Amino acid sequence: MFVPFSAINTFLIFKRKKLNISEHCIISGMLLLGTLLIILFGDVIFLVDLWWPFSRIVGDVLIFGISLSVLVYCVYGLYNAFGNTYRPLGFIWWFMLYFLLLFLEVCIFIFLLYGFVSDWKFGDIIITPVS
Repeated sequence: MFVPFSAINTFLIFKRKKLNISEHCIISGMLLLGTLLIILFGDVIFLVDLWWPFSRIVGDVLIFGISLSVLVYCVYGLYNAFGNTYRPLGFIWWFMLYFLLLFLEVCIFIFLLYGFVSDWKFGDIIITPVS
């Protein structure tokens, strides 16, 4: 679900580049691929943590480092794709707008998903095991 939303957002936000929607899909797919590889690397590190436990501080630093790596990779990927048509401050503005739109779309998606699952009866969430 990430690639179509991301492609539509970059298509709407980074119009100066004059790319078509399929090129935005390729850029979004490459962003997703890099993000998944960074997360996979983090999963391998935390798999090692199951056998030889790290200290809590090392675990927290790793979690922060992997999250920061994903953010830096997204900035780097989008800057390589669209940065030469925008000034640095303008690119930062459009990049923050891009992430804001992604965040709003994810919130709306979760709201709709919860609405369909709960038959639009919002209230306390009670999870019971299947018997």
